[in-house]
Amino acid sequence: MEKVNLNPNVTPTAAIVAAKPVKVGGYKVKIVPILLTILLVCSLVYGSYLFMKNDTTQPPVQEPETETETEAETDVDDENVNVTPVDTPVPEPPKEREFVYDFIINHEHASYMGIQLGDILVDDERVSDSVVVHQEADRGGTKKEYVYDEDGDQTMAMYTQLQPKGLKFMTVTLKRFTRPVKFTLTFARPMFAPGWIIKENDVVIYEETSNRGRNAGPAPVMYDYMLPFEGEPKKTVSPT
Repeated sequence: MEKVNLNPNVTPTAAIVAAKPVKVGGYKVKIVPILLTILLVCSLVYGSYLFMKNDTTQPPVQEPETETETEAETDVDDENVNVTPVDTPVPEPPKEREFVYDFIINHEHASYMGIQLGDILVDDERVSDSVVVHQEADRGGTKKEYVYDEDGDQTMAMYTQLQPKGLKFMTVTLKRFTRPVKFTLTFARPMFAPGWIIKENDVVIYEETSNRGRNAGPAPVMYDYMLPFEGEPKKTVSPT
């Protein structure tokens, strides 16, 4: 079969000559492998150059600030800020107040004898130094100090004479930070308990519409007198 030359510019003889090794000195050297090797080396060198160039042009990575550095910067900023002090109002401490309570007969008790009163408490506590009984006891050797002694209902201030309507029987003076809530009085029997008017600093705050009745028991008996809240109107109470 006849061979066809596809490249008219290169003769088969020339292609054979290019592929043949060239003799350099005493050695035969093939030119094509050498050229390929040179091109490969050049491409590797150029690629390494591009890679190093890109690596050096990237911005440096900023490391996060440590807590110590942040606190130091904060301290410096705080020192440089011009802070205007604010005057904070200081609340005044509570002041001790004086409360004066007058116990006035509004309705006479039901017994033929006078009052028999044994004890007085303010918010369930004795305040003996603050109680003044204006009428001296006159029955069976008793005395008015029995109203606020330490024996409570074991001793009684007893009266032969009656206590008429309008009589200011006793006064309780208190110096304290809070207003009292109640008074508690102990009588020998219900028949000895009158109906009271209680004044606070000369203002009527508590008024009973009757006495405690004619019962002989229980003996003794205790009654609570609950005061209205401060600012509220007078409290009117029907005991029986």
